[in-house]
Amino acid sequence: MNELAIGQKSPQPHANSLNIKDTMKTSTIGRCFKAGAARRLAAGILLSLVATAQAQTAPTPGTVAPPNNPAPMPGHAGAQPLVSPPLPAVPGALSWDLLAQVKPVKLKGKLVPEFSAAVGKLDRQEVKVAGFMLPLQSSERQSHFLLTVTSQTCSFCVPAGPEGIIEVRTRTPVRVTFDPVLIAGRLEVLRDDPTGVYYRISNGEALPIR
Repeated sequence: MNELAIGQKSPQPHANSLNIKDTMKTSTIGRCFKAGAARRLAAGILLSLVATAQAQTAPTPGTVAPPNNPAPMPGHAGAQPLVSPPLPAVPGALSWDLLAQVKPVKLKGKLVPEFSAAVGKLDRQEVKVAGFMLPLQSSERQSHFLLTVTSQTCSFCVPAGPEGIIEVRTRTPVRVTFDPVLIAGRLEVLRDDPTGVYYRISNGEALPIR
């Protein structure tokens, strides 16, 4: 994800932007945003597939299979899933398929995102998106996190590419959970963000999923 920023002379991020070096330097997730994030992501996907295959393997005769319910992570609600659960269909919610209408193109020696016309029209619009929380700190409630199209199934990796991630800042902290959440707020479509993020929601709030 952060490869878009490699080799570019990064402008100074504004005060409310995601600064990977400062905000997540102590986070295992933050390390995935540094140079080589694509290789780390590929390795994480492989590890996730291996873990899933192992979980589905039949036990050896005469042994008892361990329960398929990992223990809850400290400070988080519920157990971390082995496989991402499906997102609920929420009327009026922004589609991740629409947000995926973007491709990296080379411009002046660096890669930048090229969005479809439909995605470009979403810039600075009020939207709501259902997704999974990817916490950036260890606190139980957070007002700055990532919203992703799939849940985190690997503790060391980002679960999607930049088209499947939205940086979120909320007015009030949101309780961390592995269940889907619905976030409403103002969407920014970022064409040349120094952190490599494609989308950002500011002044957001968590809504109940009905």
